[in-house]
Amino acid sequence: MYNVTPHGTTGKSKIPSLQDVEEPFLDLEARDLDYGNKEKGKKRGNEDRRAKESEIAVGDKVLVRNTILPNKLSTTFNAEEFEVIKRTGNDVVVRGNGKELRRNVSHLKKLPVPEVTEGDKDTAKQDTNPPLKLTLENIGGMWRSGSARDLGAPGDSERNENGAVREVCFGSVK
Repeated sequence: MYNVTPHGTTGKSKIPSLQDVEEPFLDLEARDLDYGNKEKGKKRGNEDRRAKESEIAVGDKVLVRNTILPNKLSTTFNAEEFEVIKRTGNDVVVRGNGKELRRNVSHLKKLPVPEVTEGDKDTAKQDTNPPLKLTLENIGGMWRSGSARDLGAPGDSERNENGAVREVCFGSVK
């Protein structure tokens, strides 16, 4: 059984047939079958990894990945914006903050370009939302959210009637 089972890629068994002995062996069938199987595997692998072409082009604003993380709380990407100067295949040259870096396209994240219409320009000038205040109460070493009244600048604090400290953690949230 083992020797007569056809090979998965070549489609031939290990036992030579009379046809193989009489005629020279051409690998064209095996090459075609192998090429088809490789294409199927490549397509399946790309679907499994959700691989897609990168949309980063010259002139785009991007973030660069932190390759060395000092601790586990560090962000994956630097907060500095860079601009793509040159792209050759997966090799990208970016410039920002007086630095010029050369990175693989997989280490970059494209920043979305905000679409501004004429109506958005007028509303951007007028901020109608009042600043939000967050207060926390420290009662017996336990912090919980307090009332939403205005205490002033961040860091201001006061004691309530129970002796608990109430302080502003964040001044305004937008």
